[in-house]
Amino acid sequence: MPQKILEIDERRVLKFLSRYPLAAEQDFPEEYTLIPISYKADEIRKFDVIFFHRLLKRVYGEPSQIELEKVQRPEDGRTVGLPMEWKYFIRAGSHALIQVSTQDKHTIVAFHVLSSEPTELNVNIIEDGEKFVADLLAEAERLKGQILNPRKEFEEGEGIQLYLLHNVYLYNYGSAELLRCEFAEEAEETLRSESVRFDARTEDWKDPEKRAHVEKYSRGVGMFYAAAISYYFMALEGFVNLIYHAFLRYELRDRSLNLEQRLDLEQKLRLMSCLCSGFKKEETVSEPDYWDDFRRLRDYRNQIFHSKIQDALKRVCLVERGFLYTCDMKRTDNNFLPLEKGQLTAADLLSARKTVDKIVNETLIRMDSGFRELVEEFVLKCSEVPFWKDPAGRLVMGRSKI
Repeated sequence: MPQKILEIDERRVLKFLSRYPLAAEQDFPEEYTLIPISYKADEIRKFDVIFFHRLLKRVYGEPSQIELEKVQRPEDGRTVGLPMEWKYFIRAGSHALIQVSTQDKHTIVAFHVLSSEPTELNVNIIEDGEKFVADLLAEAERLKGQILNPRKEFEEGEGIQLYLLHNVYLYNYGSAELLRCEFAEEAEETLRSESVRFDARTEDWKDPEKRAHVEKYSRGVGMFYAAAISYYFMALEGFVNLIYHAFLRYELRDRSLNLEQRLDLEQKLRLMSCLCSGFKKEETVSEPDYWDDFRRLRDYRNQIFHSKIQDALKRVCLVERGFLYTCDMKRTDNNFLPLEKGQLTAADLLSARKTVDKIVNETLIRMDSGFRELVEEFVLKCSEVPFWKDPAGRLVMGRSKI
């Protein structure tokens, strides 16, 4: 069965090649203009440029032309040519010559038809070019699971062993800071003022539109503060997950263990120095003193994310010796932050930020200097965190030789 599949695939490649053969140099007109083909451009952009490089190489072999950029090697000063762009020249139909090429340092793939005809005669060759693009996309859709699988290739050690991780810590922390410093306070003032624009003690309350206006903005009060606190907590989760991804001990990276998924955030914090490389021996550092603050922030996050009914209680009616009393829950609950978002203040944001900063700083203090420098350079500052695989297949963050 695999042999039959291979034979069918080879026949499809030969059929495509016979329909759209490579163009020879003598096929080129002496003078021509390039007319871009914008047909199905959105669908083209769904594929990585390397995908089309591999697809065309599979059909045609090496590119018709490769453009080099001369660069000086830093180690010995020699000038070498660094591949920048590639081009394939393909014949489509009886008249059209098509150029498939890269642009902007092989970050974009572009399609053009070469024309030496007057503008009014270009309709046929453009149609031929569009038909080629459609047929190439059909091949791309058919082969997309076979030609490019970056995750599999990286895990199996193929190609250049570098990848970049979106820095979830830095982006979430930055979102929280923007909300806290530039948007939240002013926006919350607007929400509060709009929520009391019409007085419930006056005739305004009989107007359904005015009542709806008040209710609309009342339900939004505190949403900017709550969002900022959530981003601080997500930043903490991102920080811890990056530490585990970078430094989890090699012998514990077994997929069947799947420690990064199995452990919750508190377990990861508690076991970090045991499970991850780069931490000082326990007897040389003091026990972190952030646990109470961490649990309060975690519990608050869980309460607002899971919206449990018991956490939504505002008032409870109790009877004492025949007397009916109404108790306000926020007066009796001992919460780190008010569960009702409308009660949040700017000071609550600072409290959440202080907790996250404390956990991050104490984690750094407990790390050996070389590993700490890596975290400070890449996790705390870089929007994308680079990871390499060394010859033994072990992950290495950034420039590390550790």
